[in-house]
Amino acid sequence: GNSTERQIAFLLDTVAPTVTVNTSDALLGIGEVATLSFLFSEPPSALPEVTVSSGTLGALVVDAGDPRRYTASLTPPQDTPAAQIMVTVGSWADAAGNAGVPSLPGAIAVDTRAPAVATVTDSVAGTANATSGPVVFTIAFTEAVTGLGAEDFDLAGGTLGAVGGGGTSWTASVQPASNVAAGSIVLGLKAGAVIDAAGNPNAAVALATQGID
Repeated sequence: GNSTERQIAFLLDTVAPTVTVNTSDALLGIGEVATLSFLFSEPPSALPEVTVSSGTLGALVVDAGDPRRYTASLTPPQDTPAAQIMVTVGSWADAAGNAGVPSLPGAIAVDTRAPAVATVTDSVAGTANATSGPVVFTIAFTEAVTGLGAEDFDLAGGTLGAVGGGGTSWTASVQPASNVAAGSIVLGLKAGAVIDAAGNPNAAVALATQGID
């Protein structure tokens, strides 16, 4: 009799899908929000759980033009010194049921604590005067900062001279005003005078008062 052969094609998919995580900002400072992007090698059959070690993660939103790509916002925690936020993608699978390759935790640097003045000392133990030369104020910050200059100080009772230093330790030289009876040098630091590595600015602060005569 006649025989008929029929060929049946099967679609085989045994490749484990992967996911790549990227961020729009690798160092988050005060007021900044990062956009995390998740690129799957194949569209996931169901969204995995994405966790962050700190901060707030927004909902995953699929790209309208690419079902493999998702994004989510990441808001860092407030008032946090230099640290890292770890991003972890949980278990997931593709349409064929192949388990996705777990992503290694991705690290995003965060620093949402503003630099501040820790201590202020000066070179004159008692009352200063114009004939004794300048008073040198040493300003120690809570972390390394940049950008300090003469224009960043508020000053009464003297004339500002050299400003120098770097990192956490800076100096400002002030020549006391002449012909002053029982007055004071009053030194202050303006807001935004310095920034830390994350770009966070300082708040305005009164630094020191030194008696002059």
